[in-house]
Amino acid sequence: QFRRKDGGIVDVLLSSTPINPDDLSVGVTFTALDITDRVQAENEIKRRVNSLAALVHIGNLLASTLDLQKLFQATTDGVVDLIGLDSSAIYLREEEMLYLWATSPALPPDFPDMYRKAPLKDHPHIQRCLTIAEPILMADSQEAELTEAERQVSEGRGLRTILYLPIVTGEETKGVLIVGAAGETRQIQQSDIDLCMTLANQASL
Repeated sequence: QFRRKDGGIVDVLLSSTPINPDDLSVGVTFTALDITDRVQAENEIKRRVNSLAALVHIGNLLASTLDLQKLFQATTDGVVDLIGLDSSAIYLREEEMLYLWATSPALPPDFPDMYRKAPLKDHPHIQRCLTIAEPILMADSQEAELTEAERQVSEGRGLRTILYLPIVTGEETKGVLIVGAAGETRQIQQSDIDLCMTLANQASL
């Protein structure tokens, strides 16, 4: 990889040829070929293959088990692996309470139990996602208006960029899939949001 003058990174295939094959001390010539588009296309193919594999895995779980815990855990693990983010969790709503069902990676030992079961009113971003049944992207948690409960959860997991996705069954929004990037803010492409929604939809069946 090479960095351009404008700061952009390009993938380059670099080859060298001796000026005089019989006397290497004369020097060599270098040829650089920009293969950025090729690498991006290959990475996109790999991402799609991995996405299909994750969808098939979750689909097989749906067909073979009624264990929601296993299904939700496979969903959170799959999201983290596929999108390349740092954290994922599924909360289900029961009346006005939120219950944590699955998370990836595992919660730290000192994670407060009160946030494994929390009043919905303390988490307005989740509440809004459940209400409108559409994804909500929080670009930077440090600049967002958060309740004390939201702040403690985001700081406890070190999350900066957070994506909330509804889990919908029929016309009922039963819960939320939360995906986050820790440490620094991260751009989440629309294709990744669409993939997360597909996984959330599978988990809702």
